Amino acid sequence: MKERLRIFPMKVLAAFSLLMGFASIFLLLGRSFLPENPLFWYLFPMSAWVWGILSYLFPGKGRAVWTGIGLAGLLAAAWFFIVPIDWAGVLFVIPCLVMLVMLPLGWSQPVWGEWHIGVWIVGVLIHLLAYALGRSESFSGIAVPLSISFAIFAFLLVLTLNRQGLRSGMHGKEKAPPALRSRNRMLVIALFIPALLASTWGLLGKWLDQIWHWLMLAIGQLIRWFLELFDRGQEESVAGGAQGGGDMMLGFGESAEPSALAKLLEKIFVWVAVALLAVAAVLVCIFLYKKIKRLLQILMDKLRRYAQAAGEDYVDEMESTLNLDEKAQAFKDKLQKIFVKGPREPSWNELSGREKIRRLYQQFLQKKPKIRGMTAREALSQEGGWSGEKTKEFTTLYEMARYSDHEVSGETADQLREKLR
Repeated sequence: MKERLRIFPMKVLAAFSLLMGFASIFLLLGRSFLPENPLFWYLFPMSAWVWGILSYLFPGKGRAVWTGIGLAGLLAAAWFFIVPIDWAGVLFVIPCLVMLVMLPLGWSQPVWGEWHIGVWIVGVLIHLLAYALGRSESFSGIAVPLSISFAIFAFLLVLTLNRQGLRSGMHGKEKAPPALRSRNRMLVIALFIPALLASTWGLLGKWLDQIWHWLMLAIGQLIRWFLELFDRGQEESVAGGAQGGGDMMLGFGESAEPSALAKLLEKIFVWVAVALLAVAAVLVCIFLYKKIKRLLQILMDKLRRYAQAAGEDYVDEMESTLNLDEKAQAFKDKLQKIFVKGPREPSWNELSGREKIRRLYQQFLQKKPKIRGMTAREALSQEGGWSGEKTKEFTTLYEMARYSDHEVSGETADQLREKLR
């Protein structure tokens, strides 16, 4: 149970990947059959998703029972909430049922391998089709959710392929070192974000244009407020002079025109405000330029350090069967056997434990000529034909005899020879 809870967050991420794969179907069906109830577009899929995640906590047959209860609950909810609105809306529940059935099937698979590559490819094709349909008038209003779900699904696909590639490069190990996985994940994110911004530049351009329009409108309102405040001060001063001067203001009529000085001050104020706004805009652009330049420098430094340190925590346990020195010595030995009668080959009992292990591997290579281009670990695991325990023991002893300074006893080599017969 502890192991199950430990990997539970990764299983939730796998379930979220499947939800994002189905997201375009939910949006298209919801827009087609339940246009007046957008809450159902998200409520039914989320309910199926949460129910499917909880099935991971049940072992064996309990998981199937839990899933069956969830299927019955979804059908009942569709009968009470969707059927009264539109009978055809029941089609919206079908992908929810499919997702609920697929989730328990993925729990038995290893982490980052819950969904076959075919499932990911189908998800990408569905998203592309939905994106093309979402641009038509009949599916108006769902273009933004479609783009967001597609971007998230594409990111999860890239992350999954990257993790599977790391695992396949470990040559039999369960996972890559934590530092290597962290650096690799950060590199994927750093490369994906610019691609995402480039693909959604049209939508971002609209948002930036709207923000700029709101900003200009707010600045215009602020200038208008200052001008009205200035005009109000002029009117109050004129009214005060009229009350204090009595008949002296009668010659100017009931309403006095602004003086030339007031008009000049008003124009000066407008130009000063525009100049201040221009200076502020330039300062903001300079500030953003410096920050973006600094961000790019940090990113490039990170990538450079990643490229230099990517292999620090990776222990390459491969060893080549195409060592030139060994091949030259083998060729020399063959020539000596043909032309020169050399000393006889020592018997098995005359060898040390280390030499016995290496002779066993040489005998193995003679029986399997096709594996001479492979490493010893790959050759023993793919062409040995033994159980996993025997293969692991043979590989460990050979690497110890070939590369380490540890002694291998003759009894250990004799026992391995008997096991491999």
